[in-house]
Amino acid sequence: MDGLRGQLIAFAEPDSTSGFFLPKAFLVSSGFTASERTTASEIPSSEVGYIISGSDENVVSFVLHGSAVGGALEFDAYDGLKAEDKDQLKVLAQTQDIPRSLMMASPTMSSALHDRLISLLKAAGQTEEGKAVMKSAKKTGQFDDLPLGPDGTMKFLQDLFAPVE
Repeated sequence: MDGLRGQLIAFAEPDSTSGFFLPKAFLVSSGFTASERTTASEIPSSEVGYIISGSDENVVSFVLHGSAVGGALEFDAYDGLKAEDKDQLKVLAQTQDIPRSLMMASPTMSSALHDRLISLLKAAGQTEEGKAVMKSAKKTGQFDDLPLGPDGTMKFLQDLFAPVE
């Protein structure tokens, strides 16, 4: 990872969890200074420069064509690459899994309706129809309870992304 200092890497989009927020937070929490740049020539040797490529496909293209020494993209995009492209790449690090979308309910909702909705959402991944609907909703694969509870999970995410401006 130290070889990234003074180099340019590619991120997908500035509002992407896996293509920007998580990898930038990972770099910063690993002691790197990461700053947006337009070319590799203007990156101080103590920093990692990054460019916003616009898509996962562009991240891969930037890396394979030498415009960037590395890049970050979501696992599904990496997993879907052609074998010959994967053979040219090396995974340097993988960030942790985090909740990608949150479902909320009004405090005025009845307990029975609340419990029924939770049950339906958690079971959605068990049917083909449910899988299709979830996939169309931001590529959701399943619904889970928040691992640290609502307050603990929100604090964890706030702390994780605090270094990312």
